[in-house]
Amino acid sequence: MIWDCKCCMTIIARQISLRKGDNTVGKKLGNFGVQITIGLIAGIILGLIARNIGWLGGTLSWLGDTYVQLLKVMIAPLIFTAVVTSIANLRQVTNAARLAAHTLIWFAVTAFLAVSSAIILESSSSRAWAPAWTPAPPRSRPPPGRGSGS
Repeated sequence: MIWDCKCCMTIIARQISLRKGDNTVGKKLGNFGVQITIGLIAGIILGLIARNIGWLGGTLSWLGDTYVQLLKVMIAPLIFTAVVTSIANLRQVTNAARLAAHTLIWFAVTAFLAVSSAIILESSSSRAWAPAWTPAPPRSRPPPGRGSGS
């Protein structure tokens, strides 16, 4: 049978122990924020190392671009699924009102942060101080009564 190998049994036992709450990896590394910070630092270090290795940087760049494109493809189905699941789980009108209030608050906060960061970044860029266009020099007009070209 396919499940007779020791490797498969170890994986199954590990999944069962994780379901019971025995997360030894999480206990060793601390809470989720610490794990994210460790991953962020490791990613920065590995990225700097990969930048200095020519072929590895190109390969990882392609892999990263592909990953970002796949994430962009998954955004719409994930949002649709989240909205449908949220609507399906609403049991009372009070839950709907609370969800709507929280949604509007989150929308307002994230929109404010996005607009604020865009204004700050634009005002701090060197291009913000340059004029957007330069006026053309005035053209000389022919004296009145004379046609142009004859």
